[in-house]
Amino acid sequence: MSEENKRLYDRVKEKVKEHKTEIIIAGITVATIVGVVLLTENWDVIKKQVLISDVKNSIIKNKSIPSLTPTPININITNNVPVEKPVDVSKHLRNLPMGWNASLEKIKSALEHGFTLTENQTWVDNYTKMCA
Repeated sequence: MSEENKRLYDRVKEKVKEHKTEIIIAGITVATIVGVVLLTENWDVIKKQVLISDVKNSIIKNKSIPSLTPTPININITNNVPVEKPVDVSKHLRNLPMGWNASLEKIKSALEHGFTLTENQTWVDNYTKMCA
């Protein structure tokens, strides 16, 4: 080690001795902050691990598998396809996006039903749609 490096090392060593309490407090503070950040970012994983650990401990103590009652889900599915029901939709006026206008056919149909369309409106005849 060169003389200059030795002097630098000695100065650093003296400063560390002078300020060791502050250095220890700073180290603990940084470690605590890092721990809190890691804990909050991984909270869901930690909760799952605690739950798994509780279930494992319960199995070991009772030497049996705990009965977990499944929650029923009311989904009406046949062959993984939702069941659709027909719904009748009555004739009505529909607002269109700005700049859109009804076709001549829809303007005539609205007049036949006693309605005068304004700008950005159209007429919708009765129809049946399928809803899940």
